[in-house]
Amino acid sequence: MKTAEYIKAVKGLGLSVYEECTNTVMVENDAADTAVVHVDTKRMYGLDTNFTGFIELDEAARGKVFALAVEYSTTPLKERKKEKRYRLKLNAPVIKLSGKDYLNLNKTIGDYFLDDKKENNLFQTTFTGTELSKIDETGFTRIPVEEEEK
Repeated sequence: MKTAEYIKAVKGLGLSVYEECTNTVMVENDAADTAVVHVDTKRMYGLDTNFTGFIELDEAARGKVFALAVEYSTTPLKERKKEKRYRLKLNAPVIKLSGKDYLNLNKTIGDYFLDDKKENNLFQTTFTGTELSKIDETGFTRIPVEEEEK
């Protein structure tokens, strides 16, 4: 489970999440001003529910919070963060392609081609480092995709 998924799921239960604390994602019940659960961010399997806020939740909510915390705490650390994404831009200044110089993948047939950087349900224009390790990047420049762009 990714950190962002955990936070979204916990907030969906009406609880608050704080990440400022070193090595911990803290879940709290702001209405009752109590801690509910803390999950360790530097080691797997580290979680603590020994808080009044956890005990005071109704049984259904307690079960959901606990299940989410267990799933998140058992996720390997490197899998909790979203993998960086990149675009590949053709590095051939002599060729003028009018903005159609980004590598695209046709998701239906698996072919690569050059076009603009707009992504849709048919064409992929952003790639993870893992995906890029499987293709030849010769002649292209990796351009990191900022989260704000997405």
